[in-house]
Amino acid sequence: MAKSMAREKRTQGIDTEDHITERAVEAAAWAQRHRRVVMAGGIALVAVVAASFYYQDYRQKLVERGSVRLQEIQIASQSADIETIRSELRLFIDQFSGTAYANQARVVLADLELRRDSLGAAIRVLEPLADRGRGDPLSFSAIGMIAAAYDQGGDADRSLDWYERLENEALFDYQRHDAMAEQARLHTTAGRYDEAISLYERLVGEAAEDPAGQDVYSVRLGEVRTLSQFGVAPPVVLPTSDSQADEAEPASEQSESAEVDPAEGGDAATDEGSDQ
Repeated sequence: MAKSMAREKRTQGIDTEDHITERAVEAAAWAQRHRRVVMAGGIALVAVVAASFYYQDYRQKLVERGSVRLQEIQIASQSADIETIRSELRLFIDQFSGTAYANQARVVLADLELRRDSLGAAIRVLEPLADRGRGDPLSFSAIGMIAAAYDQGGDADRSLDWYERLENEALFDYQRHDAMAEQARLHTTAGRYDEAISLYERLVGEAAEDPAGQDVYSVRLGEVRTLSQFGVAPPVVLPTSDSQADEAEPASEQSESAEVDPAEGGDAATDEGSDQ
């Protein structure tokens, strides 16, 4: 029994080795018959690897040149005219497209366009950045600038859309609260008081860790509620800090000391007349 099992194992080993040898012979024969294909494939593989290394080296050098060139443009902006800087930035964005420096240049260019009231141009420059995804600082900045551009141009509805997107893209509470406050402001200006009240109520509830901000939102909430009920807003008196109150006290005391008591003034005039 043991001998037969040993023979069986030995037979299986021989069969396995023969199978591997057979496959190796077949592969060698196939390579021999298709040696041109094999050679071409090897050459193609070498070309792909070389191109990969070349591309990585090219990208690294491109980034280095982009860093230097953007610094040069920023330095030149202190003395050159805006039109020249705009042209330089546009050329830079084309030359260094796909790099982080090109994205930074977009923000700088958009800021220049907003200063010139070229709102459409600023929005077009920023839109590619706005789609870079949540968590990208440049994307968040671009969304906020687009919202401000539409607001500056009087398009409140589109501005609201972008501020809502800014709220959703925010990573921190203060960013989200700022976006919500801008939405509430636009709703108030448009007479949509219910929407504004809802936003301010949320802000008051969420700003518990920011007492100063919570006070401001509470004042705004009261203002909008009065507008909603009576159509007229009360005088807005935002909370002042203790230091501001202390600074105001000496001025009030000084004004009180400068006032003359009418009785004392009258007596002085009487005495003066009697002497004469």
